[in-house]
Amino acid sequence: SELDRLRSQRMLGFGLLYGAIIALLGYNLILTLVTREIGYFLYVMFISTVGLAQFSYNGLAYQNLWPDAIAWNNVCPNALGFAAIMFAALFTRNLLAARSYSVTLDVALMLLAAFALFWAIATIWFASYATAAKVFALLAVVSASTMLLTGAVSAWQGYRPARWFLFAWTALLAGLAGHGLRGMGILPANFLTVHGVQIGSWLEMVLISIALADRLNIMKQEKSQAQALALEASQRSERELEGMVEQRVQELNDVNRTLEKEVVERRKAEEALLRLVHHDALTGLPNRVLLRDRFQVAAAHAKREDRFLAVLMIDLDGFKRINDTLGHSVGDDLLVTVADRLRACVRSADTLARFGGDEFVVLLGGLRDAGEAAVVADKVIATLAEPLLVAGQQLRTTPSIGISIYPQQGNPDFDSVLKRADVAMYRAKDAGGNDYRLYLEGR
Repeated sequence: SELDRLRSQRMLGFGLLYGAIIALLGYNLILTLVTREIGYFLYVMFISTVGLAQFSYNGLAYQNLWPDAIAWNNVCPNALGFAAIMFAALFTRNLLAARSYSVTLDVALMLLAAFALFWAIATIWFASYATAAKVFALLAVVSASTMLLTGAVSAWQGYRPARWFLFAWTALLAGLAGHGLRGMGILPANFLTVHGVQIGSWLEMVLISIALADRLNIMKQEKSQAQALALEASQRSERELEGMVEQRVQELNDVNRTLEKEVVERRKAEEALLRLVHHDALTGLPNRVLLRDRFQVAAAHAKREDRFLAVLMIDLDGFKRINDTLGHSVGDDLLVTVADRLRACVRSADTLARFGGDEFVVLLGGLRDAGEAAVVADKVIATLAEPLLVAGQQLRTTPSIGISIYPQQGNPDFDSVLKRADVAMYRAKDAGGNDYRLYLEGR
């Protein structure tokens, strides 16, 4: 349905945003511990405040972090936003050595950081939300422009890392500026302005990786220069020359080991982010995004092999009552236990996914007829008939199952096949549950 599609897009946007923020935070936190440089620390603080600000702005922080702190929840999005601007200005000043290239821009960045700090405090103590929101929107645009100008000046004067900084921060700050302009009512709310931060964060991660490779090339050039210097100084004392070369090579090896470690950690963060995007956080099962991809593969295989595929929509009867009476933690444990039971009902080549709430979907491929799907449905019903041991107590739940078959029931359109299974599932539920229904046109 359209509502499910919009909800899926919204959750995907949140997953990309917070996954990218977590990856960036972990990556730069490691660099902070390894190098102990203030620049990495400032960047970690910037990423942290941006993440918390977005978490608060979307209402998720109020639900999960401080549900009782109403007053703080009303001011924290703006306060954290001003803090993010402050750390961004300080990080830019540090990384680009702004004082060396433009004293004016260096002073401007310091003033922006001080102004942002003042408004972060003012937002908490006495400024109104409306006033703080307008000031934040304006300050975000001014800060983004100043940081980009500083990067452009440094790059123009030959500071090579500033070029990658300019590209990376152009992407991220463009997203932030779009977000700020949308808050001011200058830009309309659309995919780019709503998810600009996510898109900018992804681009920044790629460009920062290129910047690390560029830094490695600089180190290699320095090594070549050291070797040339050694040849030119061949008339000097052999012991002195060998000492200089050995020291330089050791420094370069240390740098190479550090960069290799950074690459490994980044790859791990990207793999974790990819799993977060394609799997349900509670049960570890594939989510709707991954289910759609596997459906397309299974549909193509069924068409090529002249076989059938089936989609089983499974809804737990009475789950809401368990969730309301025993609590959400027990409900979550029940869903995890049910997921383990359902795994035993399907083949390794099939896909078991959590669709949301207490709904699960089974994708069966390579079927000879619809009866094989009914066999699996009977197996699910029999498996869940056994009591479930959850939180030290035995619980019972039954499934209502709807079955949709392709190609007996139309084209291999994921949403259409899923909708038919959903309709059949509700027919089973209306009939009393603990049963399955096969979708038939007109019935």
